[in-house]
Amino acid sequence: MASSIQKYVQLRDALIKEKAQLEARLAEINGALGDGASPVASAEPAAPTKHKPGRKPGRKKKATVAEAGAAPKVVRKKAARKKAGRRAGTRTRSAVPLKETIVKVLEGKLLTRQEVAAGVKEAGYDSSDVLNSVSSTLYQNKAFVQDKKSKKWKLA
Repeated sequence: MASSIQKYVQLRDALIKEKAQLEARLAEINGALGDGASPVASAEPAAPTKHKPGRKPGRKKKATVAEAGAAPKVVRKKAARKKAGRRAGTRTRSAVPLKETIVKVLEGKLLTRQEVAAGVKEAGYDSSDVLNSVSSTLYQNKAFVQDKKSKKWKLA
């Protein structure tokens, strides 16, 4: 054990000597280049300057209530700014939750996702993409099980 400690101390001393030689050489190089920088760079790495705090370029400063002098204005979006495919207002809500509707459709039956979605639509459930909603509910809830052979869904 003592020999390994001695080896460590010898290697450490050798590295310290080599570091001093390299620092001296760097000082010579800096002197030849005429840099006013210190011969040895600081041991601590500089903080990354990748991202500066503050507003993104092109963004306008928001006026505060104190700057405006009165109550802040309500900004209404123009119809031209709306993204295509988005509905105005709140999302539609059906009277009965989707899970309960699927349970009613699947009672005593073995159905594919498409058949379940059609049954849910007939039951009056309203959604922009019924098949997507039904598929998500079927796969996430343990109340529904997919038959391995026929790939059809049933109640657990």
